[in-house]
Amino acid sequence: MSEEQLNSWDDPVSPLSHHLHAQLAGAAELLDAACQLINDRDFDRSENLRKIGEALSRIFEIQHQIYERRPDIKPSWLNAPGASSGSLTDPSDRALEANNGLLTSIFIIDGVVSHLEQAGLGTAENLGRITAAKEEIRLICETIYESRPDLKPSAGA
Repeated sequence: MSEEQLNSWDDPVSPLSHHLHAQLAGAAELLDAACQLINDRDFDRSENLRKIGEALSRIFEIQHQIYERRPDIKPSWLNAPGASSGSLTDPSDRALEANNGLLTSIFIIDGVVSHLEQAGLGTAENLGRITAAKEEIRLICETIYESRPDLKPSAGA
């Protein structure tokens, strides 16, 4: 394999995009673990979880750029209508992934609030809509916790 092939984004056998994708996935896992530690210890919970949510959002954006260039490594679940998680088939794993996605959504929403306020768009109407969206997500999480109490964050979250 030539040096050009090794470093090509578009060559299907190039390890470059696989390596970057793996690094990003690893970073996302570490950030997820950091969220749990922050949540468990109430280490400036709201602010730090918002920052991690923003970082996760950026990671997901980069991963989607990779998938545009290398659709062969795009997880099939991203193409499935209505799918919200990985190619997991065990309903228990699907619940975990759904819960993680919902919690990440809340962190991202908190970041959006900050951006709206900084842009002078933090109107009562916009903030009310965001609050309503977060409440809907929280209610969905509660439904998950009814069947999977082990997924419920520690008290004070």
